[in-house]
Amino acid sequence: MSGFVVAAELAEGDSGGASWRLRVLEKNVPGGLRPLLADLGRLRAAGVLLGMVCVEDDWCALVRPGPRGAQLLLSDASVIVEDDDEPGIDLARDILADLDVDGPTDDDIDDADDPDAPWPEGDFDILADLGVSEQVLSVILDDGDMLATEQLMRVAEELGFDDDLAEILDKLGYTGWA
Repeated sequence: MSGFVVAAELAEGDSGGASWRLRVLEKNVPGGLRPLLADLGRLRAAGVLLGMVCVEDDWCALVRPGPRGAQLLLSDASVIVEDDDEPGIDLARDILADLDVDGPTDDDIDDADDPDAPWPEGDFDILADLGVSEQVLSVILDDGDMLATEQLMRVAEELGFDDDLAEILDKLGYTGWA
């Protein structure tokens, strides 16, 4: 499996409380940002909607559609220097284009203090209104020792739906996060 997309919707309950509802949107990597946004849009979520994308457990992205456009966060922009046939490369390039960010070049990566370190790009305030600060997301995404599923699990833990995501990851056959 090359990856997955999980949609997390924060919906108001009958008793007035809010709860997260998760579902697998795709069991592979989307072909680009526009198809992903279209799939998320078809869910017609009334509350907060967050797309969590994992690509080969190497990198992940958070996509939060909204009325003024999508908020986007890519865990490692250095993936854009990969070959054109790599899974998710179109999605990563689309995200950076939408963010109006060029992303690193091979030279940028080679000149970095740690060429193997992740290169997160995007809107680090994507979850601030939900209590997950820019600093928390920075710590999670800057950790080069974490797999993409582990990063998504940490985000889910911060948002309060880590048990539900763990169940989905188990069903999808991901075990590296545990």
